[in-house]
Amino acid sequence: MNDDRHRQQLEPVRATDADREPGGLRCPIRPQALPDESVAVYAAPAEAIHVGRVRRWACQLCVDWGIDEDGRDAVRAITSGLAGNAVEHSGSADMTVVLSCDASSVWVEVIDRGRWRFTPTVGPQAMSEHGRGWDLVEGYATRSGVRRGAHGTCAWAEVRRSR
Repeated sequence: MNDDRHRQQLEPVRATDADREPGGLRCPIRPQALPDESVAVYAAPAEAIHVGRVRRWACQLCVDWGIDEDGRDAVRAITSGLAGNAVEHSGSADMTVVLSCDASSVWVEVIDRGRWRFTPTVGPQAMSEHGRGWDLVEGYATRSGVRRGAHGTCAWAEVRRSR
């Protein structure tokens, strides 16, 4: 794959009102009025190779925002879990990751244009690294959820910032 061909769609973009709520989906607990520098959007194909790229982008953004190491670890794990779930379960061709923060919290949202289809994990697969994305999200998040709409799914999580 030629990265130059995909460069424009893989680089983070400045958040506009439309970017903050792709398909009309958004995290129901995230404040609507956040300054532009507190909201970042990353659009990418819903392919496994992009999960790591999105995770690294989220981690660097946390550094830029002054999020402490524990918060960065939580955001890294949550971003990876939610993006991985979008790739694995949504059937969507693309995903949009929205990170936002204020003085008290960081929100991670992964929005896709698919319909999630979960398959139960049983037997030896239940103990594998694969298939534990939502468990990791719930372990790190203060609150989390999934919002389904006519145009896709928004999986979201909130991480409280340390004081």
